[in-house]
Amino acid sequence: MKSKQHTLATLLLLFVGCILLNAQDIATTESIGLKKGIYKNFEEFKNNSPSIPLNYKVIKIDYETGGILERKEALLYQLKITKEEGKKIGRVYGFSDGKNVYINEYMPKLRPVVLFSKVGFIGSYCLFEFTPFKNVNSILSTNRLIDMNTGKVVKLSKKVLKTLISDENNVVSYTNSYEI
Repeated sequence: MKSKQHTLATLLLLFVGCILLNAQDIATTESIGLKKGIYKNFEEFKNNSPSIPLNYKVIKIDYETGGILERKEALLYQLKITKEEGKKIGRVYGFSDGKNVYINEYMPKLRPVVLFSKVGFIGSYCLFEFTPFKNVNSILSTNRLIDMNTGKVVKLSKKVLKTLISDENNVVSYTNSYEI
């Protein structure tokens, strides 16, 4: 189990290194100048143009789950919003507090219990930890990448990283065309 995690971590570092070596302008939360607000869809997120003002407190939720031998922590986020306010807003892709971006790729109807994952920017990709669960004791998280050009979300795996790293021209062209 540890060697798989070690290999995946190594490949992720190679991928990030490849982007850093070839990127002319890496997007970070500081360089993007995130606009505070709620994104109704991927296009609003991609273009950093939330259509709904964010007038709600962001709540950080730290879950610890798993058995004695496999303890797992998951950081998730919610908006402090009433059911009625959420119903008026409807389906959302995510939100920005002006410093960070939080998404739920399934575009749920906004409610007080909807959970969001914090996003990190790596060139023309966004990395986040996807955490589906039915109850607090059954969290199974996976890392995922969002291609900011297409909106496609993929589970981060050795195969995906090898493909991205081996296709260096693809990484360079994606990185150079990155705009938010």
